[in-house]
Amino acid sequence: MAVNTSLGIRIYIGTTTVATDASEYEADTYTEVGEVENHGEFGDSFNPVTFTDLKSGRARGFKGTVDGGNFDLTVGLDKGDTGQAALLAAKNDKGSGDYNIKVELTDGDANASPVVESTVVYFPAKVMSYRYQGNNADGIPRVLISLYVNGDLVEVDAA
Repeated sequence: MAVNTSLGIRIYIGTTTVATDASEYEADTYTEVGEVENHGEFGDSFNPVTFTDLKSGRARGFKGTVDGGNFDLTVGLDKGDTGQAALLAAKNDKGSGDYNIKVELTDGDANASPVVESTVVYFPAKVMSYRYQGNNADGIPRVLISLYVNGDLVEVDAA
């Protein structure tokens, strides 16, 4: 399989309908976020827990709580984009529900035999910030949007 560029990645925001598996996520309604320039890393990491045994003097590491972290987006400001508007509305939503997020990756290979489908990743998140970035005369107005991942990632083939 070949390595691909990020060109073609698409990001969507859904509703606050609770979803825990692929079929529930796929049943939601999503709005694509336009003018995405960059997205940050996403996925779980474990908080490290260490213990040092006095007898052996050996420190050991254990997995603690799981942290989904932040999923940051940089978008070119487009006040007419419905996806950006949905993210802003989600940021202003003070309710306790998480929004379903859908990310369509470009990791497939149509020329492989058998064909390798690209991955779609779903996860629940809260939109924590929607911040306008400073710029210069030759720059494009941008917004940095930060989402906090609050659950497991569900990965499916885009087939």
